[in-house]
Amino acid sequence: MDNLHVVLRKVFPLTIVFALLAAGACFSEEIKLSTIMPHQDTLSVTRGAIGAAYKDMPDEDVVEDGIVVGKGIGESNLLVQGKVGIGTVDPGTNKLKIEGGTTEVAGGLIIETRTDDPAAPKTGRIWLRTDF
Repeated sequence: MDNLHVVLRKVFPLTIVFALLAAGACFSEEIKLSTIMPHQDTLSVTRGAIGAAYKDMPDEDVVEDGIVVGKGIGESNLLVQGKVGIGTVDPGTNKLKIEGGTTEVAGGLIIETRTDDPAAPKTGRIWLRTDF
């Protein structure tokens, strides 16, 4: 009887451990944390500041007694510290590099690269011939 008691003392804890492991395998659960953003391919903001220089800049100008004492980002502005590439991932040494297609500025100035002269040039349009 004493031998049976010793065996049960050693086997019983192992039985409990195996039972817990088996239960864990049967009832395991995976939890995923994620954020939900409508239109995950679109980022829409009214203003933005990119770079350490603008880290603590307020959204609006700081005004004390009617005097602007600190500049804010302002409505519909984008401030970028460093270089900007549009249509490219490498602006090189340029502050702004735009690749691909026509660039229109303020609805009036259009700069484009072409291999021929336009048939009917428009006022305010500049073209650069790349075929020479």
